[in-house]
Amino acid sequence: EMESPISRHSSMGLAAFVARRIAKPLEQLTRVAQSLGEGKLDTRAELRHRGRGEVGELARAMNDMADRIERQVRGQRELLAAVSHELRTPLARMRLLVDLARDEGAGEDRMAAIEREIIETDALVADLLASSRVDFSALVRKRVELLSLVREALKRAALPTAGLEHDGSPTEVEVDVTLVSRAIAILLDNAVHHGGAKVVVRVGRANEKVSVVVEDDGPGFDPSDLPKVFLPFV
Repeated sequence: EMESPISRHSSMGLAAFVARRIAKPLEQLTRVAQSLGEGKLDTRAELRHRGRGEVGELARAMNDMADRIERQVRGQRELLAAVSHELRTPLARMRLLVDLARDEGAGEDRMAAIEREIIETDALVADLLASSRVDFSALVRKRVELLSLVREALKRAALPTAGLEHDGSPTEVEVDVTLVSRAIAILLDNAVHHGGAKVVVRVGRANEKVSVVVEDDGPGFDPSDLPKVFLPFV
């Protein structure tokens, strides 16, 4: 049997309609990808008809990716702005202290003050580097006794080792020593400056995981602070 011209035109029209339905969203996704590549990170793909089918899944995946990239870039910008602002204060104080030391003669008190400002600036830079290493997964792992890291952190924080409690379990772990040491130091610093007079550090092992718990007798977190406690410099 020969296909009628009407049937042939109908088939061609249907094929063209389906092709347009597929090509149009793909063209839009292409434009979205190009916009993202040009730095327009607020660009998103529009999901029509609830984004059904494989093209809809692709659009959702692209939008999720764009959301993550935008959050990461925004976080990096906020971090750099915060660091720039925070560094100005200790640097200005150091500049003043050096001028005074030059004019008056560098006494022991003056040199100690300069040293404190240098330590504060060094800690700030360490926070920035630690954040960058985590963001870019630039971790250097090695096996180490976590208990030793805690003892060293207590010593640097001028806290008594009598406040250290250990259940006797093995504490060998494979970690990035710099980042873990920095995390413990921050916990101790928060306990000293925002807690009460008593600081207790507990090191133990449970379910194949080693934990470090820092407790103090301060008021604890305000509930409004909880969503942002892990943001840089909070």
